[in-house]
Amino acid sequence: MADTIIEMDHKLDLQLNSSIKYSTAKTKKMKTKEADIENEIAALERQLESCIKNNKEAPAEQLRMKKKELEKIIEYKTKGAIIRSKARWYKEGGKNNNISWT
Repeated sequence: MADTIIEMDHKLDLQLNSSIKYSTAKTKKMKTKEADIENEIAALERQLESCIKNNKEAPAEQLRMKKKELEKIIEYKTKGAIIRSKARWYKEGGKNNNISWT
């Protein structure tokens, strides 16, 4: 029986380790994508200003699409923060330990 408990504990450790690696890789990929989109938006905005000055066709639609893509990433991150906040509140029982009521 002791062997099965040790084996189960080892399996849980492996699963946790792989979950952390997956989460870290996913977060890194998301941050890289967000930074790339922000750089593309900045480049398109510079191009837009240049086109307006030179009376050329502006890449307004591309800019709109990139901004929408960035908004989706920000919305995803915001939803994650809300979920983590709710989980923390639930775990801590909604108690605020920093304020003493007198």
